[in-house]
Amino acid sequence: SANADSSATGASTTSELLDDYEEGTWTPVLTDGKTGSGNYVKIGRLVTVNFLFANIGGSGSTAQRVTALPFTSYTQNGGSYSEIYKVEFPSNAVDFILFTYAGSTTLGMTFQVSDGIPIALTGSHVDHSSSTLNGTITYQTS
Repeated sequence: SANADSSATGASTTSELLDDYEEGTWTPVLTDGKTGSGNYVKIGRLVTVNFLFANIGGSGSTAQRVTALPFTSYTQNGGSYSEIYKVEFPSNAVDFILFTYAGSTTLGMTFQVSDGIPIALTGSHVDHSSSTLNGTITYQTS
């Protein structure tokens, strides 16, 4: 039979294992000022955030970033999108990357391309009124 003694895990009580656990909501903001909705879970230094920008539409050549992360990122770190809807991909794009900037509360978004320097997501890539960005990233905080 299984032994419920927590000493095997190196902690004496369950509360010691989870004394730095937090979850909540946050309001992500795009560079152009559009707001979305989001939630997060923080366990120790590890933070996972989810966000949604629905029906955003946009224009212009300014790089769009997600700002106002709930915790400052310790290092640059990559992530992924679970949904991108009605976003105009460049013809040479092979992937779409979400990443944190070290020492920042901002996420960058770029198209990885087959033949050169990555291309930042801009307002012109989300120029349809029903363009949607829905993402998740896990990163470390200090």
